Formats: sequence, C-alpha cells, structure tokens
Amino acid sequence: MLTIFALQIIVPLGLILWLALTPATNRLALVTQVATTVIALFTTGLAGIWLFPSWWAPWLYAVLFLLALVIALRRRRNTPWWRWSLPMVFLAVGSYVAFEAAHMLAARYPPALPQVDLAFPLAGGTFVVVNGGNDVRITNHQQTIHTSAPRLLA
Repeated sequence: MLTIFALQIIVPLGLILWLALTPATNRLALVTQVATTVIALFTTGLAGIWLFPSWWAPWLYAVLFLLALVIALRRRRNTPWWRWSLPMVFLAVGSYVAFEAAHMLAARYPPALPQVDLAFPLAGGTFVVVNGGNDVRITNHQQTIHTSAPRLLA
C-alpha cells in the first residue's frame, strides 16, 4: 500500500512542486523538465489504481501542473546555455518514463492472438477493471502465466 501511495500521490505532487518551486534555469532544461513531468503524470494516470486517491486525482494533478507551469514561467531566470547537465537528467528520465508509458498504452488492448470467449460471471451493470491488461506493468497476473505455453506469452 505504501508503494501505491508513493507512486500515485507523492511522486506526482513532488514533480509538480519541484516545477513550481525550482524551475530549470535555461530554456532547454525547462522544456525537458516540463516534458518529463507531463510524461510522468500521464504514465501515473495510466498505471494507477485509482481507488485511493479517487478517479479524479489525475485531473487534479493536471490542474496543479498547469498552475505550477505558470509559476515556473514567471520565476525562470536565464543562465548560460552550456549548463546542460540538468536537461540531460530530465531527458534520460523522460525517455524512460515515455518508454514505459508506451508499453502501458499498448497493454490496454488485447494481443493479436485467438481469444477465448468467456461469459461474464456477474449480472448487468457497470464495473471497474482494477488490475487488468496484458502486461506486467499494469497487472501482476501476467507473472502467473506458465512460460511453457508460447501462446500465453504474447
């Protein structure tokens, strides 16, 4: 539970506060800081189990991000262009998070394999799938698949 709390509350709010309170000092660093924050928030929205905090938390994060961006743009000060170390850190982190987000988006759709038609066991109504998908990044159930059956590994 602590991991979910950290990933769904502390990390997004930390990135938003970091952008608002200590924006990057040059344009390239600020662009990469903003892009990395957007990608991290998007990935958290995709991968999160939005029971606590509730489903509206990603929308709140988006509003807080926009406020932080306005604050960052007002606080930004120019420094020499050769200060490349911070943009490179943001670029590396942003690249990794974008890679993970792409896999999480792809995992929301069924693989291109023959499907087994199963009847839904509950009566009609609206239901929320909390831990579903076809990738370990979204659901831990993928770790229980027996590796001796190649058709199950896609």
